[in-house]
Amino acid sequence: RSTLFPYTTLFRSQPLGFFMMGAKTAVPIMMGYLPAGFAFGVLAREAGLTTPEVFLMSLVVYTGSSQFVTVAQMASGVSLAVIVLTCGIVNLRYLLMSASIATAFSKLPFFHKLLFGVELTDETYLVNSARGERCPPHELASPPMRVETLGINVMSHLSWLTATTAGCFFGSMLGDVRRFGLDFGLVGIFVALLAPRLRDRKQLVVVVCSGVLAFIFYLLGMGTWSVILATLAGATLGAMLP
Repeated sequence: RSTLFPYTTLFRSQPLGFFMMGAKTAVPIMMGYLPAGFAFGVLAREAGLTTPEVFLMSLVVYTGSSQFVTVAQMASGVSLAVIVLTCGIVNLRYLLMSASIATAFSKLPFFHKLLFGVELTDETYLVNSARGERCPPHELASPPMRVETLGINVMSHLSWLTATTAGCFFGSMLGDVRRFGLDFGLVGIFVALLAPRLRDRKQLVVVVCSGVLAFIFYLLGMGTWSVILATLAGATLGAMLP
């Protein structure tokens, strides 16, 4: 998109069209969220949560890893304070993600920044960071592009809400869904979104080294911190490479 003028003119007559453009971009994310979200809903039901509670958690928390951790800890009888602390540590990666795209979306109005932050996930981060590389900040802040961003984030969230609620409501019919490997959906969709962005040797080296370091740190007993430390090390490596 080399200029905003045609899109700004079209937006005045077809704002819904730009929302649907964002929804179309979000389709791969939605396809990954459906099986993973359904698996979470089943596990949440087994942990004693009701369908409204699962819906509310997916609406407010909206991070697959934290939600899976929460229901696992609830099933084990862990205290609320420990659950909150664990989820906070698990979600520290969003500090790095949001910081890395802050410049690209710096021209958004304050309310839109808040909404963007609430809707930020691993998968929407990848999609929106790719858009940030293609478009300058003033274009991303234009009304058409803001609506398109809204379409990406809202439809992704809606698919997660739908899948988790359906999993809790219908999951008892399938028994233990972990035998189907549905919870791998989050990992699979993230890999599928990341792979096309590895355009040169430098990016590939950073990704491979970060993955290896995360695995080593995990084996050393660092748990969730392994992801944070590996990310910082990978970013540092990427800055040092020519």
